[in-house]
Amino acid sequence: MIFWLATSIIPAATARETPHALRILNSLPVWQIFIAFGMLSVYRILVHPKKPWQRWAYCLLIFVLYLSGITYYLHNYYVHYPRLFSGEWQYGYKQAILYVNGNDSRFNKIYISESIGRAYMYTLFYSKYDPLLFQKSKISYFDAAGFYHVDGFDKYVFTDTLPDNFENSALYVFPHGQVPQNVKTLQTIQLLNGNPVLTIFEK
Repeated sequence: MIFWLATSIIPAATARETPHALRILNSLPVWQIFIAFGMLSVYRILVHPKKPWQRWAYCLLIFVLYLSGITYYLHNYYVHYPRLFSGEWQYGYKQAILYVNGNDSRFNKIYISESIGRAYMYTLFYSKYDPLLFQKSKISYFDAAGFYHVDGFDKYVFTDTLPDNFENSALYVFPHGQVPQNVKTLQTIQLLNGNPVLTIFEK
C-alpha cells in the first residue's frame, strides 16, 4: 500500500503546469482500502460478538456518517461551489462571446484577453465558427514546451496585454481591473459571486 501510494503521486510531482487533483487519482484506492481497514478494526475492537445490537448500532452510525458526508458534499458542490468558484472555470467567456457575436459587425477587429484561459477555444465554440475558415485564417504556433497557441484568426486577436493604442473600429474584452478610464464601457460581466471578471469596451 505504501509503495502504491508513493508511486501514484509521481505524475503530479513531475508535472510542470498548473497542479490538478486528478493527477493523483491513482492513489484513491489506497485511501479507500485504509478507510475500510480502519472501519473493520474499530468494529472488531468495539463490537462484542455476542451483542447483536452493538453491530446494528455500529452499522447505523457508519450509515449516518456516510449519509451526512454525501449530503454535505452535494450541497456544497451544487449550491456553494458554482457561486464561489465560477472564476476557476473560465466563467465570463461565454457571456462575452455571445455579446461579441451580436455586435461584431460594427467592428473591424476584436481584442480578447487570455487572462482567464485560452480564449480562442471559447470564441470558436460559442460563435460556432467554421473550422475550415479557422484553419485558413489562424495565426498559431507551438511553444518550446510543445503547447499550442493561437494569437488570432479572422478579426479576432488574443492577447494578455492591452494594445498601446486603441482603434476606433475595435472592440475590447479585458479583465475589469485593466480597463482604462477614458473608454466607453459597453458591458461588465460578473462572476456568480457578483465580482466583475470581464469588461467589454470600445474607444
